[in-house]
Amino acid sequence: MTNLPVKSAMLSLAMSVFLGVMGSASAQAATVRGSTFPAPLHMDLMAAGWTYSPAVGTSENAAFLTDATVSLAAGESPLTSSILATYTNAPTWGPVIQVPVAAGAVLLPYKENGVTTLNLTTAELCRIFSFSPAARNWNQIATAADDGAAGPASAIQVIYRNEVAGSGTTYLLSRFLNAACGPHLPANKFFTVSSGFQAMVATALPTLTATQDANGDGLPDAWVGVQGDAGMSLASSQLHRLGYIGPDPAYTSATNDHVARVNGFMPTAPAIQAMLPAPPSGSNRLNPLNWVPGYVVPAGAYPVWGTTNLLLGQCYLGGFGTGTRGASFKSYLSGFSSGGFDLALAAHNLVPLPPAWKTAITDAFLTGSDGNGLAFGNAADCGGITGRP
Repeated sequence: MTNLPVKSAMLSLAMSVFLGVMGSASAQAATVRGSTFPAPLHMDLMAAGWTYSPAVGTSENAAFLTDATVSLAAGESPLTSSILATYTNAPTWGPVIQVPVAAGAVLLPYKENGVTTLNLTTAELCRIFSFSPAARNWNQIATAADDGAAGPASAIQVIYRNEVAGSGTTYLLSRFLNAACGPHLPANKFFTVSSGFQAMVATALPTLTATQDANGDGLPDAWVGVQGDAGMSLASSQLHRLGYIGPDPAYTSATNDHVARVNGFMPTAPAIQAMLPAPPSGSNRLNPLNWVPGYVVPAGAYPVWGTTNLLLGQCYLGGFGTGTRGASFKSYLSGFSSGGFDLALAAHNLVPLPPAWKTAITDAFLTGSDGNGLAFGNAADCGGITGRP
């Protein structure tokens, strides 16, 4: 754990490095549309004149592709081929760049009487989120030997994000449940990869009775919907609750007494870095969809993890000369790929990308040394077009 004074000093140092990199370009105005998962990080690092506009679910992707006022987008749900196909502004705005900038874990805050060392197996998580009869009450998942105390007979109140358009944190949880839960669910049941909680669990839930779903919303009445990280944090502090949350400092600095282990593991930065696959290489770099790391269930490590990503334009109105908006965006990405923001990432409980990823991003988008023509302002792509506003 990192104490708050140390975090403050780390963040101050990172900010001084960033401001030195940004130089006069920092005065340029820009709007960043993003999810709540990385919001505190970006809001601390952004240059003067930039604003962070909270997104709902995956709406940051759509906004970046369609809204002339959005300069950058930040979130966990990656572009898909169907979403990218809606990008009709390419002839005037230029190609899209999609890159990861940090990795992080989705934590599982909980509160139950006597349960102080909660350790959830993959099977238990799958059963809890699928409302299995084998994991509806705390006494079905908590024992004195493993979890601090035998759980009471009270219902497990799952706390979930119920934004209409979904959330990036839900998306990262869904990747784990989709990949890991096949052996632990009934035949023909599975979790769907989605940023929407109800869409994620609908394919895994049993047929609910009128008693279990009296309000008819398709979810067990014992579960509680909330809005945003703040809602999740508040709701998770009440008895009988189990939720899921991103890098909220109230939980990422916490011990096992109110954040669950999974298969005996808490998340660590080295383990999360080790889980990232190799970055794309060669001509595979030409497809922006290849730049978000795929998910694989890890062996011997905390399994609920993912990356938070940036969407940028390859071409911006005004180019990339000194003092331009384009130069400020290029410098911002450079702060992540050069390691200049690593201290800030640690202060915000996020994990820097491994060196191979930083090098790949630099070579492809900053220097263009990999020969793929993806660098900011590349003449073959940006010559003769207006560029992103």
